[in-house]
Amino acid sequence: MPITISVGVSSLPSPATSLEALLEQADAGVYAAKRSRRDPVVVQGRSALEAPTDANEEVRSRVERVIVEGRVRARFQPVVSMADGGVLGYEALARVEGSNLAPDRWLDLAERAGLRGDLEAAMWDAALADGWTGEGLLFLNASPVALLTGALWRCRHRVPAGVVIEVSEQHAIADYSALSRTLSDWAGFGAQVAVDDMGSGHANLRHVLNLAPRFLKLDRSLVADLHVTPARYALVESIARFAERTGSLVIAEGIETEEEAEAVRAAGVPYGQGYLFARPEPVPPTVHWRPAEALLVS
Repeated sequence: MPITISVGVSSLPSPATSLEALLEQADAGVYAAKRSRRDPVVVQGRSALEAPTDANEEVRSRVERVIVEGRVRARFQPVVSMADGGVLGYEALARVEGSNLAPDRWLDLAERAGLRGDLEAAMWDAALADGWTGEGLLFLNASPVALLTGALWRCRHRVPAGVVIEVSEQHAIADYSALSRTLSDWAGFGAQVAVDDMGSGHANLRHVLNLAPRFLKLDRSLVADLHVTPARYALVESIARFAERTGSLVIAEGIETEEEAEAVRAAGVPYGQGYLFARPEPVPPTVHWRPAEALLVS
């Protein structure tokens, strides 16, 4: 088996200004390097270690245009009760108008340009542009980097009381106490915490143990073909029991078939999200799905 290495680099006193920031930036660089299949070394920030190049400037210019021109748009997908089909709330998913690149790819580009926090803030702006008028909770995605740098803090007076901050798995955290303090500040504005993409990597397990989230969102990789994969089913069932004992609620993402929905329900997962219920839409869509026995009763 071939062995590969991914390297994240930062430096003191610039761009990092403290040991904590140095570790955070290096960790962010490692994760960016892992996601990139072209470059195993990522240098965070602009410093003597990273001389500006035409390519870097072009990336920065592309991301800045997307933000300044207001090309980020929100799409809303419902989070549904597996018991009766009622809507718990909606996740705001970002799209870049006029681009075929996936949102995650734009975030990677923004990270290379040192603009990740700015792009995530633009994604929040798009979700909050007309004021939240949807039913229930609003789920907004946030990376630990964007939270710790304060890039999203300017949105605090516009978030609804029922906002749920979904903390992504993309970056390792050197100091959970700093992230916990930041999320406590957000709790003062009524925010709750979700750990996103459970099952896609190791960092989100550390998020669960350190952040005491209200919601655990299971990655599609755990949900796909759940009804025919006993080991996966046992793991999901265990996570549901763990959540019940710790006061969390589980949301299964990526449910696409009735068979997957039934398996999710049988495993004790109370909420679901996916194409079976509704695709992401510019306006929060209505949910018509009901579990089989609810249809029989009605």
